[in-house]
Amino acid sequence: MSSKEISKGRRNRVVGLLFSGLLLVMSSLTPVLAEVDQPKSWLFSISADAAHTTHTTLRLANAGEFFAFTDRPKRIWGWVTHQAFNELWEAESASTFKEDPPNAVIAGRSSSKDITCIHEVEIGGPGVTDGSDLVYPIKIVRIENPYLRASTYYSACRHVVDASVFIDDFATTTDFGSVTFAITAGNFE
Repeated sequence: MSSKEISKGRRNRVVGLLFSGLLLVMSSLTPVLAEVDQPKSWLFSISADAAHTTHTTLRLANAGEFFAFTDRPKRIWGWVTHQAFNELWEAESASTFKEDPPNAVIAGRSSSKDITCIHEVEIGGPGVTDGSDLVYPIKIVRIENPYLRASTYYSACRHVVDASVFIDDFATTTDFGSVTFAITAGNFE
């Protein structure tokens, strides 16, 4: 082989490597660019020492802050204050809890019987603080237990201990729409 052919071969390899590198860089940026405008679906949970329900009210005794998290691919999470959570009813985005009230499941143990209680509710508006309790307006969607009559179940499950509340999603293309949260956040990446 002549030196001219060797130079041409090297040049072709170098050009090929540069082109491959460029394609690699571009392909790694594509998912990042695609995720920028993808809505994030935020889910929420909160724990309390107890939950007390009526047909129109949910009272969470000694409730902590809300834990917020997103689904794949980002898996972002963080702690949200009660005040910041309430702002989701007033956000200036197209989708707010005011427009589409969130569903929630309240789970815990009956304070009077040895049974697990599960209530499906719709949270009707922002909550208010009453001492160390949070109080939310609700509409009961379903309360049932296949082993008990509805009236027995409701009377046994109006007061639950070690309560957990799991709240439906809030979809937005930014971290929390126009709402600015004081959030201690992280991610699982």
